[in-house]
Amino acid sequence: MRTLGRTLVIILAALLVAGAAYALGSAGLIGATTGGMHGGHGPGGGEAFAVGEIVKNLGIIAAIVALVVGGSALAKRIRPAPQPSL
Repeated sequence: MRTLGRTLVIILAALLVAGAAYALGSAGLIGATTGGMHGGHGPGGGEAFAVGEIVKNLGIIAAIVALVVGGSALAKRIRPAPQPSL
């Protein structure tokens, strides 16, 4: 359960960073615009595409984190830590 909580915290932090970057980009504070067009998709046409890309990327990150965390937990079960000698 603790692993799930940590994973959710990581995903939440990534969402906050991605949301802040998206908001700053939409406000024109970061990034360059090309003649009033957002990424060449027409006026305002790229926002839905950008949100979909962000969600896709966060899904990939979540899958990688789950594999790493699950793999380390599996490795601990298969190969227990050596017992200290007395």
